[in-house]
Amino acid sequence: MMNEFILEIYGEEIPSWAQRFAEKDLKDLIEEFLILKKVQYSQIEINSSSRRISISINKIEKEIPQSVIEIRGPGIDAHENALMGFLNKNNATFKDLVKKKVKNKEYFFLKKKSAKLRVNILLQQNLPIILSKVRWKKSMRWNSFDEKWIRPIKSILCVFHNKKIVFNYGGVTSSNFTYGNYKYGENKIILNKTNNYEKDLEKNNVILSRKKRQNMINKKLEGFCNLKRSKLVENKDLFGRVVDSIEYPNVLFGTFSEKYFDLPEFLLKSVMFEKQDYFCFVKNKSLMNSFAFISGKDISKKKKIIKGNENVLKARFSDAEFFIKEDRKKKLEDRIGNLKEIIFFRNAGNLYQRAERIQKLIVFISGKVNLDLKKFYKYLILSNVDLTCELVKEFPSLQGKVGGYYASLENFPNEVCDAISNQYNLDFPKSDNYLSLLMSISQKVDGILGFFISYKKLSGAGDPFAIRRSALSIIKICIENNLNLDLIKILEFSNKQFEEQGITSEVDVEDIIDYFRKRLLIIFNDMGFKGEEVQTVLIKNKFNPLQLYKDLKVLKKFISSENGKNFQRAIKRLISINENSKVQNSINVNIFQSKEEIRLYECSQYLIKFEQGIDFLEDKKFIILFTNSLNQFFDKVKVNSSDEKLKENRKALVNYLFEKVNNIFKFESLIR
Repeated sequence: MMNEFILEIYGEEIPSWAQRFAEKDLKDLIEEFLILKKVQYSQIEINSSSRRISISINKIEKEIPQSVIEIRGPGIDAHENALMGFLNKNNATFKDLVKKKVKNKEYFFLKKKSAKLRVNILLQQNLPIILSKVRWKKSMRWNSFDEKWIRPIKSILCVFHNKKIVFNYGGVTSSNFTYGNYKYGENKIILNKTNNYEKDLEKNNVILSRKKRQNMINKKLEGFCNLKRSKLVENKDLFGRVVDSIEYPNVLFGTFSEKYFDLPEFLLKSVMFEKQDYFCFVKNKSLMNSFAFISGKDISKKKKIIKGNENVLKARFSDAEFFIKEDRKKKLEDRIGNLKEIIFFRNAGNLYQRAERIQKLIVFISGKVNLDLKKFYKYLILSNVDLTCELVKEFPSLQGKVGGYYASLENFPNEVCDAISNQYNLDFPKSDNYLSLLMSISQKVDGILGFFISYKKLSGAGDPFAIRRSALSIIKICIENNLNLDLIKILEFSNKQFEEQGITSEVDVEDIIDYFRKRLLIIFNDMGFKGEEVQTVLIKNKFNPLQLYKDLKVLKKFISSENGKNFQRAIKRLISINENSKVQNSINVNIFQSKEEIRLYECSQYLIKFEQGIDFLEDKKFIILFTNSLNQFFDKVKVNSSDEKLKENRKALVNYLFEKVNNIFKFESLIR
């Protein structure tokens, strides 16, 4: 690829999130600038690593060629002074003028050639402005400079068609050189030709392309798996983090003592993934005592590097053993009192109060789905107690899993151990253990309400307390596990528990349900349902994710059928007439004058029996009768009768019918 322009900002360690953010933001800013200035180019490529952010532009022109522009002057009937002023301003004469009509009025126009612009000058003037526009979530100032960057800048390389462009940013003057991998000596690299940029970096132990670094790591890991007939334990977050943390990935392998297999597997993985950024492997579905790690260092002494990492991992596992030993000195039930010392959310009570609420909420939900959980009742208060354990304090991501593990060591029922272990899961597996499902829903419902009691609303695009993901998880649990639950009643009950504990709640449950509706729309869109279809089944006073899903499936099939199309046309007439017929009068059946009125009224009474939308759509005989009755009524009955009593009565019938239909489905969302 012919890269005629290279810009590289080299500095101190750049976090993974910042690398990816800068790639998108800088690319957008550069593209916007080139389009605005009408600079022709072929392609922009942005790469980043732990120390540098680099922009390459392929086939960028050196000059912006001349173009002819038209400047409108005064009208042809304007005073001579106005015309002379226009000519003098543009350094032109009468012979340069042409006449042209604009909206039936004739004007003088001046055609003028723009000057050629040198792109290197434009870049020199604008690059500092472009760099200052990068919208870092967090940034730094260093020394006394006003400019910000994610980390202090050490050098800026800027070369255009093999010649350097000089500008200043962050106290650094751009040049035609950069530096190699600092872990290998940080050699100075002078860039004489832009096309040699990546090759020169690679010679100095810098792999600029993230994809190439990924491939290098994958190749080594796959080779190990093939040799050992094993499989890599996938962890996308770890892989992305590691790839972004080095400039030249050396993949090394170590082992640990099999005695540590006495520790639970989830703990071993967590130590390797979270504390050490190590990869691990399974063979015959069992964890191996081998691990891989990525080193950016010179591996001429790789045996020493491997030994050092093995010793560090050994120390981590030994620490975990110690925490378990200390935690096991106290039974889970003896830790309940310690929950009173831990705040949940500010103004939302402590964890003991939370445990009490969750216990009651599980029982409440179990009653709604006809499950008898009495034999587990005494264990439900223990759902949060592992938060007092040393192991969870050291590994916060293992909350729940640690509790489930300790519960198994204390011989709790398997259903209870499983429920405690999985209660915080966001991607909840389909389960036959209903205690596990109900505990997970209760945890998340209480967490969402606690958050809104404390913080009032979500701010920003992030999800630091997993509130968005919790709402999505609750919906998915209900749908995937066939749980018929009205979340409005569950949220109302949960909110009442806060109030009964003396915790002031200003939360409007309907606002929380609206929040859930937005999450539901995301899930159903991902399933292939259209937005208007989802809006049709969302009735204000109902929110049962499973029932909504069932309704949607039937609705989608129905509206594409012949009966469905006929029905929609009839409903459209009802909605159209109802817009001009909204009255609150009661219907007087004694003044009906036609069989069409009587039949339509009978249909309206029959609608009362439908509590679920799915029942309505699947009653084919009634759908056909209702469709025909609507059409015959609108064809043969004049709603706006000259008789005022008849007119008001017919409007009341139309309005009543619309409300009954709307209580089943909001068809106006589908039809408009």
